[in-house]
Amino acid sequence: MVVVDIFSVGSVLLGLILLCIGGYAIVSGGVSLAKKLRISSMVIGLTVVAYGTSTPELAASILAAFNSHTELILGNIIGSNISNIGMVIGISAIFTPLLISRITVSRWIPIMIGVSLLVVGMSYDGEISQIDGLVLIAALIAFTLYTIKSVKKQKIQNESSENETIEGEYFLSKYKIETYPQSFALIGIGILLLFLGGHLTVDGAVNIAQSLGLSQLVIGVVIVAIGTSLPELITSIIAIAKKETDIGVGNIV
Repeated sequence: MVVVDIFSVGSVLLGLILLCIGGYAIVSGGVSLAKKLRISSMVIGLTVVAYGTSTPELAASILAAFNSHTELILGNIIGSNISNIGMVIGISAIFTPLLISRITVSRWIPIMIGVSLLVVGMSYDGEISQIDGLVLIAALIAFTLYTIKSVKKQKIQNESSENETIEGEYFLSKYKIETYPQSFALIGIGILLLFLGGHLTVDGAVNIAQSLGLSQLVIGVVIVAIGTSLPELITSIIAIAKKETDIGVGNIV
């Protein structure tokens, strides 16, 4: 009979909790900082919030990379994409039908599909090399710049800058962040929690995989990916509760 080390299970659970809290802190600090700098709320939603809720996956993957657990990295990324589309959008849609804007269908979703196909193409030679990684990072930078440029062209005419609703203020409604030091402190705390959470999650997941005789790829897809997708799920549910379905879907895309 196979016995899974209870400490490994606890390590994964605690790690996932720290990853979620860390991602939450980074998003809150980043959004408050962007708000103080008077950056457009649309830009914040498509960049700061979206990237912030992806930091748990990034942290877990970086820690796995340092320990040469490449299968765990691939499992986390593949599983996270499946979880985001299946679990996050699925559960969010249960709360209320998701009304998708035309620009989301015509622009943002095709970009998401295009990036996925790019990764598939890179994988055909059996590895994703350092050059491939640089290409993907360049694509991310290009997407960010394109997003900012596109949003500037599509300013809502009756938008009031003073009463502007910022995607992410939902994170700040209970805890007002008034100063720059508080914003930077939240971001710093978030990074620390992501490091600790990533370390605990990866170590625990590897031990569980070894105990059960499963590949790290399977553990990454099933356990790590779903756990690190929780920030996206929480963000989308909050956005939908605020009747901002585009924010919820945009966060996933």
